[in-house]
Formats: sequence, structure tokens, C-alpha cells
Amino acid sequence: MSPSSLRVAKRLKSIKVSPILTLSQRARDLRAAGRDIIDLTVGEPDFDTPDDIKAAAKAAIDRGQTKYTALNGAPELLAAIAERMIDRGMNLADQSIIACAGAKQVISHALEATLEDGDEVILPAPYWTSYLDMVRLKGGEPVAAPGRHDPRSGWRLDARAIEAAITPRTRWLILNTPNNPTGVAATDEELAAVADVLRRHPQVWLMCDDIYEDLVYGRRARPLLVSHPDLAERALAVNGASKAY
Repeated sequence: MSPSSLRVAKRLKSIKVSPILTLSQRARDLRAAGRDIIDLTVGEPDFDTPDDIKAAAKAAIDRGQTKYTALNGAPELLAAIAERMIDRGMNLADQSIIACAGAKQVISHALEATLEDGDEVILPAPYWTSYLDMVRLKGGEPVAAPGRHDPRSGWRLDARAIEAAITPRTRWLILNTPNNPTGVAATDEELAAVADVLRRHPQVWLMCDDIYEDLVYGRRARPLLVSHPDLAERALAVNGASKAY
């Protein structure tokens, strides 16, 4: 097939190259040119994967653990995830847990499984740029809910802006705390205000992108679903190994 005969789907026309990856490539280019660069673009820790994790991965390959697993993940992995969640105050049944190939895949599949054309997804701003494209690729409409800027603590989660963005077409609120790109973690009070908004709008589902929860300095807020378990029936908590490990 020649390039001229390839027909690209209409939904791809609104998708641009990720500005994060563009900046990441610029950092690599500068580093290759001999510059001393601190790269804050892709959310990757500056330490190597610990040796015990490397050894465990190699040992699993040597044992032949390279085949397909159960649909929702290997039982040992699901048990480890359940134990981790208990440490964070959430006691989940086995059928509530699924392991995928990364947090981004979970978010993408969740949107694909639930969005109809024109459904809206609220993104508290500032937000991770990939949310926009994932929502658009699934036929949804991203809706920004501007944060409140505090001169001392930066961008704060604003429950009033979130509520103002809700319409009859709203399907999801994606809550990312600690936040990418600001690094700010929501407080217990801010999360409680968001929980009250969700109680007033039962058609809105909650997606908690908790990928940075272990990269916190000082006191951390309790996860929203721990403090407000009544929302768990319409919530999806997303996490992964890429940041903390």
C-alpha cells in the first residue's frame, strides 16, 4: 500500500504529537550534546530499577513464566495488588481487581468501554496531556475544569469549577493526585468537596489516577475512596509500577 492510498480515520485528525514526548526528545538531544539536563517531562524517577526487582524478573523468565496468564492477571499478582490496597485502606474483592500492561492502558480501555460519541469527561486543569487524546480517540469530549491558583501552594483542585463543568452528557471525572504536571497533592478538604459534588451528580463516574501516590514528601492525604467509600461503586482506581519502582 502506498502512503497516498492510506486513509486515516477521522478521529485521528484531532490527535497531535504529545508535547511531553517532544520535550523529552529535546532533553535527550541536549544530553547527547553534552549538556547536564534534569528531565522532568515523562515522570520517570532518576534512580535505576532496584536490583531485587531485576533479579525477580530474570528468575521468572528462567522459570518459564512467559506465557499468557488469566484474563484479569496472574493470581499471585492480583493477591499482591490486593495486599497493597489493604495497606492503603481499601479492602477489595478479587473480582474488583484487574492487571493490565500499564496504567495508560487501563485508562484508555475504561474510556473505550464506557464512552458514547459526545459523552464528556471532566479534566481538572492543569492536566496530563494524554487524557485529551485518549478521550477524543474514544469519541468523547474533554472538558477542562480550571484549578484555583494559590500564590503559596500553586494550582489547587477546585470543586466549584468541577461542578460548573458538569452537564447531562458528563460521564467521567478524572482525578489525578498528586497531579501531573504540577506535582500538587489534593488535601483531605479538597477531596471531600469533590466527593460532595459527585454525590449531587450520581451520573458522573470517578476515575482516580493514583500513579504518583508514592512520590509524596510530607503528609499525604487519605485516598478519596478511603475517606468516602460510598463512591466506590462508581469509581475506578488506577495505579501502576512505572513511577514508584
